[in-house]
Amino acid sequence: MFFRQVLHGDLGCASYLIADTGAGDGAVVDPKWEIDEYLELAGRHGFRIGHVIETHNHADHVSGRSRLVEATGARVWVHRLAGATYEHSPFEDGDEIAVGSSVLLRVLHTPGHRPEHSAIVVVDRLRGDDPVAVLTGDSLFVNDALIFDTLVSRAVTYRAPSAPSLHIDFPDMPQLGIWTRPGAPYICIEPWQGTAARVGPTGEMRERPGAVVLAPGETRRFAMSVTLAAN
Repeated sequence: MFFRQVLHGDLGCASYLIADTGAGDGAVVDPKWEIDEYLELAGRHGFRIGHVIETHNHADHVSGRSRLVEATGARVWVHRLAGATYEHSPFEDGDEIAVGSSVLLRVLHTPGHRPEHSAIVVVDRLRGDDPVAVLTGDSLFVNDALIFDTLVSRAVTYRAPSAPSLHIDFPDMPQLGIWTRPGAPYICIEPWQGTAARVGPTGEMRERPGAVVLAPGETRRFAMSVTLAAN
């Protein structure tokens, strides 16, 4: 299995290129607008990009999905709840996308950041049936905040019909938090409003009721409890 993370340096986001090189088939998850890097990697390692997968509708950047489809003829996949108007194959929680014969991408519906948001579980059949990675989209970041847009209090629950529920609570956090994103020229507003502002850690956002404003490099600790419940 070929696996490569491709970073969006200006946004602090990531996309992924995954392939069964033996079968010559590959997939891009959450592609950025500039697609040359995906095409170059696919050409160098001898596979074609046959699938483009969106974990959710993106509000903070323009997807390279249409450009990849034009360049490769790839099939597009996104959750049914995205309400996509472009040509695509809708998936549901638990659906599986075969990339070649040895790579399996399993859909894990994780609504929260967006109603359609889905994580992608990666299985390398040459290693076995157990997952080797999970691509969490915008539902979980390393050294960053969770982002969700259905929040009405200080907690969020990720739930899908065929999976246990994950409840995350910030008991001492205000309803509205403003967080910096690593490597990005903007700050994010929580609950996520689908917009990002290229402003500093001062000014009108500090005036928002209950806002927490973090300057670049600044840290603050919040209590967090996580509850995993069976169906």
